[in-house]
Amino acid sequence: MMFDGFNSSTVLEQANQWLQGNPDYLVMKLESITKKLAEGTNSPDLEAVWHHESSHGINKYVRGLRYVYT
Repeated sequence: MMFDGFNSSTVLEQANQWLQGNPDYLVMKLESITKKLAEGTNSPDLEAVWHHESSHGINKYVRGLRYVYT
């Protein structure tokens, strides 16, 4: 599995490409977000406001960008 580190310019380059391809949108805010992946499903729980840190298992996270646009 490949992982683009968040310090990599790849994420920002993809965000810029999306913005260039969607000129009708005005971005009001851009945030970086970190979500813990649910054990077993490897998908983030987007509704959760808190999470448990496993002290005896593996903690997996995904980082991304959230746009607020009009």
